[in-house]
Amino acid sequence: MSRPARRGLVIWMLAWVAWTHAMFPSKGIDKWMPLGGTESVEECRRTVLTTAENSVRTLRAQNDGIIYSLSDGVIESTYPSGEKSSIVFVCLPDTVDPRGPKANK
Repeated sequence: MSRPARRGLVIWMLAWVAWTHAMFPSKGIDKWMPLGGTESVEECRRTVLTTAENSVRTLRAQNDGIIYSLSDGVIESTYPSGEKSSIVFVCLPDTVDPRGPKANK
């Protein structure tokens, strides 16, 4: 008599990390920074959108002559000189590090 194959139940808990990607090409800035982790992509998206909204509100309150626009988690800054920079707020699985592989030391 053969036994039925047993299949284990694998539960995969995937966490999400909210990141900011600051880019200012004319200044050589291209920097990723983690904001924090969440258990679901939906929670992460809410976090990045709220953070982006709060950030642009704070930046605009400075009245520094820079024009800030916010669209879908991206803050674009236009300086009086015409230069542009941006901060992108994104969610990535906790298995992805957009900064690339860590160097072995």
